[in-house]
Amino acid sequence: MVVTSRRGALAETTAGFGRLVPPDDDRPAYVDQFVQATVQALRDLTGPEAAAMEDKLAEQIVYVRQTHTWPVLAGQWVPWLACLRAGRG
Repeated sequence: MVVTSRRGALAETTAGFGRLVPPDDDRPAYVDQFVQATVQALRDLTGPEAAAMEDKLAEQIVYVRQTHTWPVLAGQWVPWLACLRAGRG
């Protein structure tokens, strides 16, 4: 379970699986929101919804294995880099 900020490309990187805390220029308010999101994630993992959370985590593992392993990423990058090298990118 990822709890992080909603900055940069973290929304895309977490693919809907992360708990994203909106950025806030008020640092104490942001810290409070982050702590609340983290505590809620822990409660969800241990409370009445634990079975559903386990299913969601299993879904996340499947997604990562299908899209973010080194062989998969290399299969995407190698052709792109070859095009760049050949001057077609």
